Amino acid sequence: MDKERLKDLLFSYLNDTLDQEEFDELLSYISIDAYTEVFYESMDQEWASDKIKSLLSDDDQDLVFNRVKVDPRFDATKVRRMAKRFRLFSVRTVSAAAVLAVISVGVYFLTVKRNVAGSSYANDVNPGTTKAVLTLADGSKIMLDAAKKGKLAEQSGMRVAKTADGQLVYTVTDTDHAGSAAYNTLETPKGGEYQLHLPDGTKVWLNAASSLKYPASFADAKERKVILSGEAYFEVAHHRNSPFRVVTDKQVVEVLGTHFNVNAYQNEPDTKTTLLEGSVNVVQQAGTKHFVLKPGQQARVAEGIEVVNVDTETAVAWKNGDFILKDEDFKATMRKISRWYDVDVIYDESAPADLELGGWVSRAKNISAVLKVIESTGKVHFKVQGRRITVTQ
Repeated sequence: MDKERLKDLLFSYLNDTLDQEEFDELLSYISIDAYTEVFYESMDQEWASDKIKSLLSDDDQDLVFNRVKVDPRFDATKVRRMAKRFRLFSVRTVSAAAVLAVISVGVYFLTVKRNVAGSSYANDVNPGTTKAVLTLADGSKIMLDAAKKGKLAEQSGMRVAKTADGQLVYTVTDTDHAGSAAYNTLETPKGGEYQLHLPDGTKVWLNAASSLKYPASFADAKERKVILSGEAYFEVAHHRNSPFRVVTDKQVVEVLGTHFNVNAYQNEPDTKTTLLEGSVNVVQQAGTKHFVLKPGQQARVAEGIEVVNVDTETAVAWKNGDFILKDEDFKATMRKISRWYDVDVIYDESAPADLELGGWVSRAKNISAVLKVIESTGKVHFKVQGRRITVTQ
């Protein structure tokens, strides 16, 4: 069983964004013995089985029953066949199988759906896509989303090419003329992301509204230095005699070979470096403070440096195509949404200063799916008009 795929389907169901094909896929998972265990695991501790049971009041039982009766996607034959495989809660005279998907997936949806009154969606907004602009050393620009696959340019003994799956790859074509003087810049707009293979073999995932400046070649370089604005995830190729350095306005990250994420947006209060594998040295630009991170640690650089233990899955959720909202500052989450969906966020005077969030949703979903997860707290509402999101209490 693919646990991550199941989580995607579960939260899509909660947000009422499943199409028929995805709904059928969810039903196929439900027919597997391990489904119940995986479901509660995916809901995290706050949605353990005891809480799900406590939510099932008499009124909610009626809601479940009425929803099942009108949901045309529930095939009675399939439902009866699945009933034999599970011990479920008793809900009036509705068969256990008929309420299987709704109780396991929909009780939370049914109980919080009533709390989103006051929200309005004049339109929906599509998620971001793979798009970026490449600026070559001579100043020429290439719109990568419009460019055809294959060779885009050749410079400093390097070939720049776009792969069939939309990645940018640098490969050596002439070792005698490969040099590090020519700098390129890859920029993603709001609502865009891109993946880059640097000439040393390092892989970079660039998030929305970000830019990376780097040499077209690292040949004979004593150091491999790149300059980042925004957010990127790095899988650095190991070269013993050539350290890799990521420079931002507040810090320098020094590595030999490792996996880490750097969040250095100008509109964030601090720069965050999260280590997944290996070891990195984070050096503050202003001053002499530095820390060597261990996997699972995050350095936060503002006026000083703070090192904390974090859930690395949350830090790199964007790279894996997700929004993970638990333990997330509300306005920081809205800034992420603004960058990915290319929208402006306006706060009404009634909007909460902060609120505790939870849940998970795919970045491939329209903006309504993400907003509905946040609205499920019952403490905030949204009005969507064009590319403007207004936040109210």
